[in-house]
Amino acid sequence: KATLSITGGTYSTDVAEYCADGYCAKAVTENGVTSYAVVKADESTAAAKVTAVDGTARYYATIQKAVDAAENGEKVTLLQNIELSSALSISVPGDITLDLNGHTLSYSKNYAAVSYNGTGVLTIQDSSTGQTGGVTSTYSGSNPAYAVRVFGHGVAVVTGGTFTSTSSTSPTMVANSATLKISGGT
Repeated sequence: KATLSITGGTYSTDVAEYCADGYCAKAVTENGVTSYAVVKADESTAAAKVTAVDGTARYYATIQKAVDAAENGEKVTLLQNIELSSALSISVPGDITLDLNGHTLSYSKNYAAVSYNGTGVLTIQDSSTGQTGGVTSTYSGSNPAYAVRVFGHGVAVVTGGTFTSTSSTSPTMVANSATLKISGGT
């Protein structure tokens, strides 16, 4: 299977999902036309960063790429508000932290904005001073739409953030054959 890994150039559509690790697509608007320049990812351009146990940080163009790269004991931190095009799927075989960092993950399709099927502990926190981070599911159809869904053998611990779902058919968070502990947040 061929893969595409972009490390430079300017494109007429968002190519974030094709950016190589350490690169991201930065939107640039000139004369009303938006293009996407692929640049080295850093605190101001990346969607998320992964901080290793030793404190070193790696930057990623998408939150999904950051979560997929995270290893046991690491922290994934949002660096901007993110509108998910597909559910954020987390299945790390170990313990990780998802830090909302004052930003919001939004998802407008059915099922779950954040779906955890790991074997360790996923901690969801908001380290921002104002506690303004959150996860929002805005789907309004007849299918379930959770902000967070935990299933399998893992444990999710929510210590901060605001979690909302506009669905009238499902709760905001759900655990299926898994453990969900809530000690903070709204």
